[in-house]
Amino acid sequence: MHPTICSRASVNLKEQFKSLFSVSSSNITSPYQTSVSIDMLDELSIPSLFALLSHASPSYIDAGQLLVSTRHLASTDESDGRSYNVFTRLSSSERKLLGYYNYDISSCLQIVSFGLLYRYSSNPELFSDYCLVFNYAWDTDFKRSFRQQISNDIVIDESDVKKELTAFANGKRNSHLEHPMLEMFQQQSDRLRREVLALIFTYEPDVFAIALSQSRKDLPDNVNWIDIEAPEEPALAYAKSSVFFFVWTYYEKQIRDAMLSLVDDGIPLHDAIYSRRIVSPDTFEKAIFDQTGFEVKIA
Repeated sequence: MHPTICSRASVNLKEQFKSLFSVSSSNITSPYQTSVSIDMLDELSIPSLFALLSHASPSYIDAGQLLVSTRHLASTDESDGRSYNVFTRLSSSERKLLGYYNYDISSCLQIVSFGLLYRYSSNPELFSDYCLVFNYAWDTDFKRSFRQQISNDIVIDESDVKKELTAFANGKRNSHLEHPMLEMFQQQSDRLRREVLALIFTYEPDVFAIALSQSRKDLPDNVNWIDIEAPEEPALAYAKSSVFFFVWTYYEKQIRDAMLSLVDDGIPLHDAIYSRRIVSPDTFEKAIFDQTGFEVKIA
């Protein structure tokens, strides 16, 4: 017989935890905390419930609330990139259930990359070299129709197409899926990754050093970061892709920080922030441009 905790019907989690946390109270508050109503606990999945409770303490202000820590849980330095807090362990529907709105930076990887190319590249044909990836990043209707076309042509779920495109953007080179538009997207994404690394290596050596350190890849000193046409062995390409991830997420953090400056309860999460405040996308986009120089779309 399974333990009773495995059966949602066998135990009233809300009442048990309400009783547990009403016994004592905490007088510690922190900017790295958010409050969660105990009444919401029954609506969470068991893994999400225990993820929250493992980082929770009772509220001394309201016995019906828990204070949940949103501190960074990974070994990377969140001051230079992403924050991996307990909210990463909840589903998007569960975050919404807790009262949070999702403000997503649309196609952040590509938008940051093109912003950096615009800032540092002298190539007059800059965007024509990446016409497919640029349209995918900036034109929502094109992105939707592009995914649908590939999905229909090779008869796979559109979510699988999205995963493959995301993998290509992050450095994946080969695919079991065959479609000419996928191949073109991969080639342009690979070139974009190389060009961004070359520019940051040249013009932002401090940022490059941070990304290299964060990646924890053991790369030889003679790696050619400048020649974007140079052949790359798979292992080297993989290592460079890791450095690229920490380059673009370094600037992604600047964008998130601009968004967080507009709300008093924001929680960073990947390429988005979550807040219980209602803020228009235009307001976020203006603050981001004013503070960082990046022109983005908030979805």
